[in-house]
Amino acid sequence: MQKGVRDFLRILEQNEELVVVNKKVNPLHVSALISDSNKAVLLRDVDGYDMPIVGGLVRDTRKIALGLECRHDEIAQRLSNAIQNPVETVIVKDAPLKEIIIGEKDIDLTLLPQIMQHEKDGGPYIGSGVQFAVHETWGKDAGIYRHMFRTQNTMGVDFNSPNDIRLFYSDAYEKGKPLEMAVAIGLHPIELLAADCSAATGLYEMTIAGGLRKEPVEMIPCETIDVEVPANAEIVLECEVLPTGWTTDEGRYGEFHGISGDVKKNPVVKVKTITRRKDAIFHSLIMPWEVYGLGAPNRELQAYNILKAVRLRPKAIRTTVGSCNFFELIVALDNPKPGEGKAAITALMAMMGVKLITVVDDDIDIYDDEQVRWAVALRMQADKDVLIVSNLQAKHVDPSVRSSELPKGQMPTTSKMGIDATIPVGIPRKAYERLQYFNPDNVHLSDYLD
Repeated sequence: MQKGVRDFLRILEQNEELVVVNKKVNPLHVSALISDSNKAVLLRDVDGYDMPIVGGLVRDTRKIALGLECRHDEIAQRLSNAIQNPVETVIVKDAPLKEIIIGEKDIDLTLLPQIMQHEKDGGPYIGSGVQFAVHETWGKDAGIYRHMFRTQNTMGVDFNSPNDIRLFYSDAYEKGKPLEMAVAIGLHPIELLAADCSAATGLYEMTIAGGLRKEPVEMIPCETIDVEVPANAEIVLECEVLPTGWTTDEGRYGEFHGISGDVKKNPVVKVKTITRRKDAIFHSLIMPWEVYGLGAPNRELQAYNILKAVRLRPKAIRTTVGSCNFFELIVALDNPKPGEGKAAITALMAMMGVKLITVVDDDIDIYDDEQVRWAVALRMQADKDVLIVSNLQAKHVDPSVRSSELPKGQMPTTSKMGIDATIPVGIPRKAYERLQYFNPDNVHLSDYLD
């Protein structure tokens, strides 16, 4: 199994999923260059910096599957198995991560290639960092939260949404104490996927990474704080989240749905120590694409668990890139009985943010948009098979719900639509028998060309 991001880059290169750029690149052009390719992009010479930038590592599930050494449609099930069968971490004493150690007096965050990703961003950002923290009661936690550059030794952290490290910080803040937190940059997609997982409080995400690897994740203690980080990281920032509370402006920033978010109030992070490889590679997580790749397996697993809880039999579940891998679900049910298509829609409408659900039979390849549209065109009757439900809980970032017009603290609501494109009751499956050519698997036009 691959260990770190360098192993993963080799796998990407072997599978023609990596573009290497040797020419000097303007830092303001980095995000546009990386977004211009469906492949991962390694920029070896970024003007003004002594380390290369890589982006697009987890742009889609195809790349994540290469990291997990499985098919893209197996990722969610692999993640489910890892959550159910976590593997404890192990401690190592040394790693290339400790080749360079920069003390508090010499911290200069401007030396890290934190780029301005979008024109309206409030400043340069670190988007790929995985945060690690420990609480005396709730245990260890890892998550992915963005950091906006402030000064040579301080940065912001987005703790607006509920998460366990925010919970740790809230407890420290109430006691007037800082929270020790490490930020690891340049991790393998396995650790990124696990850190982005919505695990229950007390279930450590790096044990989920161990479950994905089927072997322990190697961790190494930090130099100045009582936190452990993956030994295969490229760079680690050892920090304290200061007990200032949510008082300092942070943002704007390009959010996962492709729209610039608002300025938020967030805490301040002080960097105490930096450890890094001498030839470190900086992973710049480019919004919104890489969030799509990481978010899809977690979203699909959540939907799978909901359907299993109501005793339905999902064969496959897919989010769509066009819906930011968040707002739409396409589901294939295993030989659905009458009414199960609509039962699936009703159950999945409870998912936060989901606005459109399409359910098809197991003879439809849900990864083929033409097949899904074919099922909708020929198996759906709008007056019978389209469900619309109003006043359900919505995601506030969706502009159409007009959350800015609501009283402070009021959750927005939305309407949701489901399309039951399963075979209608009373129509035999034979009525939908597809056309077939003679021996298509063995007849290829290329064999007949000179």
